[in-house]
Amino acid sequence: MTRVPPFNTFQLVYDLRANGLSEAQAVVLMDALCRVSLDAQSASKTALETAYRADLGALRVTVDGKFAAIDASITEKLFNAQLKTDMQSKHWREGVQKDVQHELHALKAELLQQRAAAESERLALRKEVQAQFDKEKALAQADLEKMENKLMRLLVGFVVSASAIGLGAIRLLMK
Repeated sequence: MTRVPPFNTFQLVYDLRANGLSEAQAVVLMDALCRVSLDAQSASKTALETAYRADLGALRVTVDGKFAAIDASITEKLFNAQLKTDMQSKHWREGVQKDVQHELHALKAELLQQRAAAESERLALRKEVQAQFDKEKALAQADLEKMENKLMRLLVGFVVSASAIGLGAIRLLMK
């Protein structure tokens, strides 16, 4: 890359010649001024780069330190938040377990009461059914006895009628 001086070299040569220097002297002086100016510019650039690098290094150290501090702070906050969440979760779980145990105990007690009530109702229903059965059985036996009596009367009537007919027929045959 070609380095360009920070001033107008033709104007410098023209001004030097106008003030009494020869063209060769003006060109040599212009070349010297260009080299000095470019060297100063290069030195200034190097000094600035060195200063920037030093500032950048210091800034990097500062930023790295701040990032490390932020990272440590975030890590601590995350740990504390996780610990708090774990403790809340454990407390909640214990509360839920107590509630479940209480509800289970209440349900068992209710189930026992319902079983006792059902057993009592079953026994009462059994007595009622037995009483109804006994009543129906007694009615059926009474009906059966009535039918037996009717059947016996009918049979006796039949035997008597058959006997009367048979005797009547015998009498008719004997005459």
